[in-house]
Amino acid sequence: MSDSGKVDPPLTATTTTTTPDPDPYLQDVVAAKVMDQSSQLFVNWTAAQGVGNCVVTYRITWSPVSEGDGSGTSYTTSLSHTITQLEAWTTYHVCVAASTDEEYTPDKCTNGRTDEDKPGPPVIMSVEPAPSSSLRVSWSTPEKPNGVITNYTITWTWEGHMDHTITPDNTYTTTDLLPCTTYSVTVRAATSKGYGPESDPLTGTTYRVDPDPYLQDVVAAKVMDQSSQLFVNWTAAQGVGNCVVTYRITWSPVSEGDGSGTSYTTSLSHTITQLEAWTTYHVCVAASTDEEYTPDKCTNGRTDEDSE
Repeated sequence: MSDSGKVDPPLTATTTTTTPDPDPYLQDVVAAKVMDQSSQLFVNWTAAQGVGNCVVTYRITWSPVSEGDGSGTSYTTSLSHTITQLEAWTTYHVCVAASTDEEYTPDKCTNGRTDEDKPGPPVIMSVEPAPSSSLRVSWSTPEKPNGVITNYTITWTWEGHMDHTITPDNTYTTTDLLPCTTYSVTVRAATSKGYGPESDPLTGTTYRVDPDPYLQDVVAAKVMDQSSQLFVNWTAAQGVGNCVVTYRITWSPVSEGDGSGTSYTTSLSHTITQLEAWTTYHVCVAASTDEEYTPDKCTNGRTDEDSE
């Protein structure tokens, strides 16, 4: 109290403290996949110790463990961070450091792998014909499998038809196909997340096969009012798919005499001309898809009468 009897104001003092650095090592850094978000990792850590109420900034850095792009850095004052725009099913090296000014503690690091995703398309290497009307297909694993490949679906289409099968392998032989037929083949891969897009198509053509050894229903009939002709028809050769079949027609008179001949066609009928009127001919038909013919299937036919 002063001499005048007034109360003196209290004395004040200002102190300055140095902002403390965090403890040099962070603890419990975890980088975990985000389910069904294959481009993300969720990173969390325990708070830096020894900083009181000082604001702590955390620096998060990441890079793929294997060679490639995808490195980055982020900052936060919270205790977690979601890294985005990553590659699916890829392991990243993730580090966290803390700072209360511009100097950061040593990095505390861990590895984390992103979740699976649907795979990219495979690449078909070859579609080759194999015996017994088959095609052997081989393909490469997708450049970006995006997870563990569980199986492949092979689809083949032809003439407006489609069929498919599933295999865990990188090769497959399709069987019981049509001979001499071109098939378009695609392959797509699957992970636990489902199927990815189809590969680009590749075509293959099955081998030629010989016809069934015996033709059926060969008929040689007279042509009314055309006494020099016989009309011959037959059912198509079986078991040849889309192979081009050439039919060989041979004829000769049953009784001795001239008039034998041979003709070829790819149709299912043929008119023999320049024959003798009212004459019985022995007519045979054979089929081939190359140079070897089936055994002849034969019948007899007689030309029409003539007025002379």
